[in-house]
Amino acid sequence: FDNKNFWLNFVKMLMRGDYLPAVVFAFARRKTQKYMQYLESINLTTTSEKSHIKSFINKTFEKIHVRQEHLELPQIRLLMDFIERGIAFHHSGLIPFMKEIIEVLLKRGYIKLLFATETFSMGLNMPTRTVVFTQLSKFDGKENRTLLSGEYIQMAGRAGRRGMDSVGHVINLQTPNFL
Repeated sequence: FDNKNFWLNFVKMLMRGDYLPAVVFAFARRKTQKYMQYLESINLTTTSEKSHIKSFINKTFEKIHVRQEHLELPQIRLLMDFIERGIAFHHSGLIPFMKEIIEVLLKRGYIKLLFATETFSMGLNMPTRTVVFTQLSKFDGKENRTLLSGEYIQMAGRAGRRGMDSVGHVINLQTPNFL
């Protein structure tokens, strides 16, 4: 899945099938950012939504006194353009105020596609219509192993928004080197 064309086509399929909003679980921080960056030509928001996103971000930055030098940080610069287009990443290394911005925008329906590590599924109530797994194994600090059933259920359980979706979708992307 480390291929720009794959992600462009996959997101177009998600759009056509009305599978958004979706969270894509990747089990490495760098993969969440890399997969997001493949979508530089995709826009998932309307002009009105972009305006709401910009306004919310500007008010939040003002409220928490974000300085200009913070806005020059590579992580923030990378995220800003994508967030306005309804796409973001979320992982434990994300700057805390950016995590909060992304979580609020996802809850409000402005983030349509989120690339996240499994930490996103722990303790946060952030349901989406669709959950996508890029793999069913992860490195646990010692070895690559298959996800435990509880881990899978925790992440897959984000599929389907109560009161909004009659069904939640879980997509497991398979690769030849699955195990």
